[in-house]
Amino acid sequence: MKQRVISALVGIGILGVVLGLYDSYVLNAAVSIVGIIGLDELLHGAGYKHRATNIAAYAYAATIPFLLGPALSRYVALINYGFAVLLILIFLGSHREVRIEQVAMTFLFTMVIAHALSTLIACRDNFGTSVGMFYNLVGLAAAWGTDTCAYFAGRQFGKRKLAPNISPKKTVEGAIGGGLGGAVTVLALSYVYALYQSMSGVNLVINYGALLVALPFLVVSGMLGDLAASAIKRQFGIKDFGHIMPGHGGVLDRFDSVLGAMPLVYVIVRYVTPLAWIG
Repeated sequence: MKQRVISALVGIGILGVVLGLYDSYVLNAAVSIVGIIGLDELLHGAGYKHRATNIAAYAYAATIPFLLGPALSRYVALINYGFAVLLILIFLGSHREVRIEQVAMTFLFTMVIAHALSTLIACRDNFGTSVGMFYNLVGLAAAWGTDTCAYFAGRQFGKRKLAPNISPKKTVEGAIGGGLGGAVTVLALSYVYALYQSMSGVNLVINYGALLVALPFLVVSGMLGDLAASAIKRQFGIKDFGHIMPGHGGVLDRFDSVLGAMPLVYVIVRYVTPLAWIG
C-alpha cells in the first residue's frame, strides 16, 4: 500500500506539472511519451519483438499527438496510410521472421493507444484551454476515480465476482462502489474547477444535466477499458504490463481505463452535446 500511495503522489505531481503547462506543447509531449511507453509495454507483453515493426509503431505513436492542430490535422489520414503501407513493406521484407497477425495487431494496438490518448489534446485544440481542460479532468476523473473507489470498495465489501475468468479480484460490489465513487469524484471536481475558473475571471458554465446523463456511460467505458486490459494480460500470461510505477504496474496499467473513458468524452462533446462552455 505504501508503494501504491507514493507512486500515486508522484503521478499526481507529474500531472500537476503537465496541467500547469496545459496550453503548450508540454501536453503533446506528455501524451507522446505515455503513448510510446504504453505501446512498448503492450508489444513486449504480447511477445512482439521485431525491431523494425516496433520502431515504426513507436514513431507513429510519437508523431500523432503533434498533428492535431488546425494546420497539421489534414495530414493525419496521410500518416495513417503511410504507417499501414510501411508495416506491409516490413512484413514483405521480413515475412520469415514476422507473422501477418503480428503486423495486424501492432497496427491495431498503435492506432488505439495513439488516438485514444490524443483526444486529451483534441479537447484543448477544439474547445479552448478552460473548457478543454475541464473535459480532460472529466475523463481522467471518471477513469481514475472509478478505479480508486472500486479498489477500496472491493476490498471492503467485495463478495460476488464480476468477471472471474478475466480478473478474479474484481467484484460486483467493487464495480458498484467504483461507479458511484467515480461519478461523485467527477461532480465534485467539476464544481471545484468551475469555482477556480470563476476566481480567475472565467465564467465557466457546466451543463450538469448533460454531465449526469453522461456519467454512467463514462464510468462504464472506463471499466470496460480496464477489463479489456485484464483480458489481454490474461491471454499474454502476465500480471502487469510493466513495473515503472511500483504498486500499480506499468503506464498502461494506469491508463487502460483512460483509454476507455477519454475518447467517449470527446465523442459526446464533439458530436452529441457540450458539457461546458464559457458564459
